[in-house]
Amino acid sequence: MEIKKHGKAQLTPEEEEKFDKMIEQAEEDISKKRATVNFRWTQAEVERCKRIAEKKGLPYQTYIKSILKQAMDKEDAA
Repeated sequence: MEIKKHGKAQLTPEEEEKFDKMIEQAEEDISKKRATVNFRWTQAEVERCKRIAEKKGLPYQTYIKSILKQAMDKEDAA
């Protein structure tokens, strides 16, 4: 588990379970056939994302993927 390995996040058991599931899903998705997606951000946006991901104990690309997936799931459910 990335969260436990990094040991940087102070999560409740519920939050840790949620992130564990997100990480498992991201890792499962990685093993599937992938398409590369590119988009442009300012350096400040990238650094902000990295800072937040580090607080959560996640690699920043995993964090980006998880929040985008959450947003898409929310839109699909609407």
